Amino acid sequence: MEFHRDDMEPDEIEDVFPDIDPKTLSFTEMADYLKIKRLGVSIEEEPDELSIELDLSFNPEATDYVLLVVFNEKEEIIHVASES
Repeated sequence: MEFHRDDMEPDEIEDVFPDIDPKTLSFTEMADYLKIKRLGVSIEEEPDELSIELDLSFNPEATDYVLLVVFNEKEEIIHVASES
């Protein structure tokens, strides 16, 4: 999130956060701009785990991330990973 707020070119920032100065946004507020492009679900080798893959993007031309969330049988998050 810091990269998108602090290191993107001005024209990229306008595409991702139209009409808003990203330097005034918190990371939590920036998350409101994320859109889910794809959703995947898979059952892990461990019988009590379920993985949900979220393909998130502010703007696919500017950035694209995959977020992996693994839940246990109690629906508690036990692992989170991000990849670009």
